[in-house]
Amino acid sequence: MNLTAVSKTVNEILSRNSFYDIPRNQRKYVWEKEQLSQLYEDIFINEDGVNHFMGCIVLEENSTDNRNYYNIIDGQQRLTTFTLLLLSISKIMFECNDDKKAMSNKKYIVGDIDGEEINKVRIEDSYLSIIIDGVFLKLSNDGIQEKIKYSGLKNDKYNKKVLDAYLFFYNRLMQDLENLSPTNKMKKLLELKNKILSVNVVEIIAPYDDNATVGYRIFEVLNARGIPLEQHELIKNYIFKYKKKKKNSKNDGAKKQWENIVNNLVNEYSDNMSNFFSHYIIHKYGIKSSKKREFEAIKENCHKGEVDDLLLDLVKKSNYYSVICDPSKNSTLPFLSKTVINALIFFKDMNIRQIRPVLLSLFNCADSGLISQTVLDDIIKYLESFYFIYVVLAKNKTNNLENIICNYAYKLENEFNSKVIEEFMNSLSKYKISYESFENYFCDIGYSKKNVKFKNSSNKKVVFYVLKKIEIYYNTENDYDLNKFSIEHIKCDDEENDEIAKIGNLLPLSEKRNNKISNADFDTKVEQYKKSNLLTVKRFLTNYSTKKVWDESDIINRTKKIANMCYKNVWPL
Repeated sequence: MNLTAVSKTVNEILSRNSFYDIPRNQRKYVWEKEQLSQLYEDIFINEDGVNHFMGCIVLEENSTDNRNYYNIIDGQQRLTTFTLLLLSISKIMFECNDDKKAMSNKKYIVGDIDGEEINKVRIEDSYLSIIIDGVFLKLSNDGIQEKIKYSGLKNDKYNKKVLDAYLFFYNRLMQDLENLSPTNKMKKLLELKNKILSVNVVEIIAPYDDNATVGYRIFEVLNARGIPLEQHELIKNYIFKYKKKKKNSKNDGAKKQWENIVNNLVNEYSDNMSNFFSHYIIHKYGIKSSKKREFEAIKENCHKGEVDDLLLDLVKKSNYYSVICDPSKNSTLPFLSKTVINALIFFKDMNIRQIRPVLLSLFNCADSGLISQTVLDDIIKYLESFYFIYVVLAKNKTNNLENIICNYAYKLENEFNSKVIEEFMNSLSKYKISYESFENYFCDIGYSKKNVKFKNSSNKKVVFYVLKKIEIYYNTENDYDLNKFSIEHIKCDDEENDEIAKIGNLLPLSEKRNNKISNADFDTKVEQYKKSNLLTVKRFLTNYSTKKVWDESDIINRTKKIANMCYKNVWPL
């Protein structure tokens, strides 16, 4: 492999009529405020007179016959950031009414091939191109964001980071230039521009490789030897290295498949890529997850000739995982019964992630027809009951279960037979607690708005779940939106009496009716309870509506009765 390394400035790299493509194996833009601020201060606040050095930029020739195009192997974050910095300077120059100086920066950002303008740093489906167009069309920043809004481009966290970086530099510059006269402001902008262009880098160029593996090898070496890179980006590089794009084909199947994975796992609110790959290697290979282990696990267990099958499997399993992480998501998966969805909501709300590798395996068994919907529902119901009692009620750590989960997630995926399910259940049943212990734990849970011992959101979440599950048990039709009821204290909430916070004193009730009765006496509350359609409330009335007073002994007795019913019927093991 012949590589040439030459010392260059940013000016030399961006002023030539060359174009820098972000290959399909590369990560998207990920710089955040910390990195942006550090770069800004390194370049602009450094007054020692020495040009800043930004390390290596590694490029690969894109073809043998056209030396204008390069693939960026390493350095795309920096080249993108320099472009955004120059754009922010140009934007302020336009606002200072010096269009000539603002337009003079365009040659560092946009090139020309046969009369056609082409952005020099080329990121497909990125906000960068809209920001470039918007700045040189002299749009306001609000106008640029409006254009982005209606562009049809995905509003994911990576695109948002590009916009955030541009706005960060613009706002930081405006802040630093705030007290300068127009003349001095322009003088300072030119000075800052020259500082950017004077930044030193070492440019390393790899020759064009017809087999398209040189760039992938360099990328892997650079980023697996201590340069921070997420595991899924290394896995992506490994897959794309061996999954070839068909010659003369405009469609890159691998890229579209990877985009499906990203779309399943990443949105503007959450990023489940790392968790997915961590749980995937447990489920697929039976390898316990450990930091920075996923890429090596994939390489060791998936031969280069198997990357096509791996990619297809990752797409399928990421679809399962997206629903595991967000059960409210619309999905066409055929096995998502009401029982399964309710269990997934429980695992999500209680932040129980350990079970996810097993869920991946079970969903694949159901999707492949290896188990029926009835069997899947029974297993999922058992797992929900087990984790509620073992983790939520008894507050046990899940460390003891790691080997079981790892072992049976793998067996369910790779060695499935009916005995595996039985063995899995038996392994968990060893941790089953007695009724006496269950009752003690159950009688300790509660929620209060006033009593500091029961006031936190975690207690409310657990109590809400318990009341919801009891109502589901009574009302199998589940024709009421059980995510919208509020928690009613039969005996009015109290900051000192712990029993008032307990399950025996609580009912599910619509928020409107709950607010209406507020701190009314027991007789008045009973009259309002009669208007509720919830079966938990109706059963309470059957047993207690003739009482004139509701006291602490009633709460204790009702709590124990509910505990007994729940142990036998709601969370049976």
